[in-house]
Amino acid sequence: MAAGRLAAGQRLLQRVHGDDAEQHREAGGDGNQLDAGGALAGLYAHRLNGECKCGTSHGPELSTARDQESVYDYCDEHGALLIVNDRADLALACGADGVHVGQDDEPLESVRATVGADLIIGISTHSPEQLEAGLASVADYLGVGPVYATPTKAGRTPVGLELVRYAAEHAAAKPWFAIGGIDAGNAPGVVEAGASRIAVVRAIRDADDPRAAAAALARLEAHVH
Repeated sequence: MAAGRLAAGQRLLQRVHGDDAEQHREAGGDGNQLDAGGALAGLYAHRLNGECKCGTSHGPELSTARDQESVYDYCDEHGALLIVNDRADLALACGADGVHVGQDDEPLESVRATVGADLIIGISTHSPEQLEAGLASVADYLGVGPVYATPTKAGRTPVGLELVRYAAEHAAAKPWFAIGGIDAGNAPGVVEAGASRIAVVRAIRDADDPRAAAAALARLEAHVH
């Protein structure tokens, strides 16, 4: 990891070891730092037709084979982490900061063996049982959702706010993010249910003013912390 993104990764992992909310806010929980840290950029990695592509909310998709260095530098410029979906081998090969896997992807122990101790690993959870398993696993953070229906997870039944409430009561040992169909309109209800972190795609990517959308969500996050 480059220095700026290493610091961001350390902040996330510090939450695993019990740092309090005040330390989190000082480390980067206010709205301005969230925007500068890459929330606006909307950087994402995903697979398309068997080939990994990377892109941003402000530009075309970029082939990692061709533009890996520019994507890496883009993250570093904004102090943002580069997390690759699904592919542990690709995350390691392209110098990403971590990998996020789903319930049907490579087992977590195998992912950890592939990427080693330094990369961040996230796991999606869709039920109390999966959340408990994630807490007991080698994963560094958990995704909880999809809270609401979303085309990014077509066919997946929304878990609603009940799983968010369950996570709030039982998942203090690791950072977790509510995800799925969340936007500025319904995010306050997700926060009221107990989420202190949310993950969004369309709420920023598809907004008429992505900067304003990111800032609105950042203000909500800052208020929580």
